[in-house]
Amino acid sequence: MIILRFIILSLLFLRSVNVYSQILNVERGRQEGDSTNQIVGDLAIDFSINNRSATADDENRLIGFNLNSDLGYIAKQNTYLLFSNLNFIYATDDPVIRTGYTHFRSTFFYKKPISYELFGQFQFDLGRGLQFRQLAGGGFRFNLSNKEDFDLHLGVGGMWERETWKFPASELETSLSLLKSSNYFTITKSFSDNASFGATIYYQTGYDNGIDAFRHRISLDTSLTFSLSDFMAFSVSFSGAYENEPVVPILKYMYFLQNGLKFSF
Repeated sequence: MIILRFIILSLLFLRSVNVYSQILNVERGRQEGDSTNQIVGDLAIDFSINNRSATADDENRLIGFNLNSDLGYIAKQNTYLLFSNLNFIYATDDPVIRTGYTHFRSTFFYKKPISYELFGQFQFDLGRGLQFRQLAGGGFRFNLSNKEDFDLHLGVGGMWERETWKFPASELETSLSLLKSSNYFTITKSFSDNASFGATIYYQTGYDNGIDAFRHRISLDTSLTFSLSDFMAFSVSFSGAYENEPVVPILKYMYFLQNGLKFSF
């Protein structure tokens, strides 16, 4: 049911992108949104399939699908952003990776040196055991640099988070709710009209009485984009995350590197 709800949400979201979006990415839209009531968006889709098998009798198939979509509404004083991602990888009909998330964020008075944010997120990562994660919070966004080709921002805030995990090789589940500090640092740099770089580092931490210790989470998202035309670009992105105290006994770190075409509207 989680996957079905997410697919339906993504399809509705893609329909909105096709109808309304412009040739701007979301973060750039914050800065270039001089006119009010502007809608911006990005859509990237990657699909791969191969059957590199050792023998004719033992066919191995690898199928991969990734959908990444961003939508933003830029008003005169506020911005409303929706980020979505869906990633499936199957090896010989067995699911290896099944992840997805939807993140909504509102920023009020975004052109001022200090602005205010509210956000919420739904997420799953079935391959690692995360059945469902929901969080909501808010904070302050400090605009350290707001130039045409260089943006630098710092976010400081707090959030409530609830997670449901399944133990490896088991049907047992456990849930955890925590209040956390949620902070981020983001940078975007345009090298030319055809090349840009973006990176965001998140740091979240909260004290868990159940283990008498802090749970720390650090994540990094970076992307390098080269425009090929007015509506198409080549993108290379890297994502990584580390948790010092996973809720269930799994690998503490993970990373994901991909490249492909991005379509902007």
